Amino acid sequence: MIFTKHNGEITDKEKLWDQVKNIMDKLKDDKYEWSEPKKYKSTRSAMQNRYYWGIVLKTIGQELGYLSEEVHELFGKRFLSYTKGLNTFVKSTTKLNTKEMEEYLEKVR
Repeated sequence: MIFTKHNGEITDKEKLWDQVKNIMDKLKDDKYEWSEPKKYKSTRSAMQNRYYWGIVLKTIGQELGYLSEEVHELFGKRFLSYTKGLNTFVKSTTKLNTKEMEEYLEKVR
């Protein structure tokens, strides 16, 4: 469930209430805990992901004779790696927001 708070007011309160009611209607009789709302973080879009795997990686992989997964690993190491202490890590594309994913795609292209 996603909602927006702007200038101290929740926008589209009716839609939010309908979502809450829908969830509550599906619950069986029992005791439940309602967690705090977490700030929404927009991750890469499904369209970006399809383009990345279906066009970019596939095309480059075919041209170089690599599988898409292999090309993905190579570009991840090249453009998404970072060092922490003595270790090097590669950030997953699943953790990128839409802007970061577009910047990554630009580097890959």
